[in-house]
Amino acid sequence: MDKAHLATILGLGGGKEGADGFTELPDGKSITWYVAHAGASMNVSKTTACKLDGALLVARNQKGELYVVALDDVFGASLEGGAASPARRAGFAT
Repeated sequence: MDKAHLATILGLGGGKEGADGFTELPDGKSITWYVAHAGASMNVSKTTACKLDGALLVARNQKGELYVVALDDVFGASLEGGAASPARRAGFAT
């Protein structure tokens, strides 16, 4: 992945620059990163913020756990969440 690809993903997710250098996603949204290196792959799921540190992507989830991977090893991402669905009310629909 390159910086332009990353910027597109964050833009589609509605990311905003935070005070700590992380780009934060709006509430209810998260990103799963798909990473592979030397034939081994892993997913870094449900991250809500990320930043670049040189050639590294640092991603943080809602619990505050940090994941650090080489940006060159990231080959894709999926955005989860979106427009909030209307609240369901108890009882019968009319």
